[in-house]
Amino acid sequence: MASRRGGVSLGDDVLIAAVRAGSTQAYEQLVRTYEARVYATCLKACKSPQEAEDLTQEVFLSAYRGLQGFRGDAQFSTWIYQITVRKCLDWRRKREREVYTAALDHVELFLPTGDKTPEEAYVEREQTAVLHGLLYRLPEPYRSTVEQYYVHRLSYQQISEKVGVSVKTVESRLYRARQMLKEKGAELR
Repeated sequence: MASRRGGVSLGDDVLIAAVRAGSTQAYEQLVRTYEARVYATCLKACKSPQEAEDLTQEVFLSAYRGLQGFRGDAQFSTWIYQITVRKCLDWRRKREREVYTAALDHVELFLPTGDKTPEEAYVEREQTAVLHGLLYRLPEPYRSTVEQYYVHRLSYQQISEKVGVSVKTVESRLYRARQMLKEKGAELR
């Protein structure tokens, strides 16, 4: 077991000094030591092995760039964990913005219209946000049929030709989608 000095284990301390002196092998050793823990934290945050691998690389790149400023007040493991948590939070914020933006870009159902009081406009925006969330929970092909009809303003006939199904099937999908939206809306209440 490595002894401690400050907040850094002597093993990490030696490796950090070697990295600061230009040793890439020493940094590779630090990466090997902490890679599994960093990856596990990233995977827990994003639930995607590929995203977790990308985040893990970003963490170690940030750590490498910031290593000259590492003072050793805390253990290296604590410092790398803090970087990991920040990267995961940044990833989550970015992901939430992308999902929200995609929802707004693709769905224009029930947009506020006319002169409304601020309270009415707020309630309408909240209802629209809930509807957007519900719409993206619909399974295909219902979601795309709803989008084509309400967002792109295609007729039943146009949707039928575009998708290659009968007009009756389009009608049926829209009816079933409305039913599912009502059911999912009731679940939230």
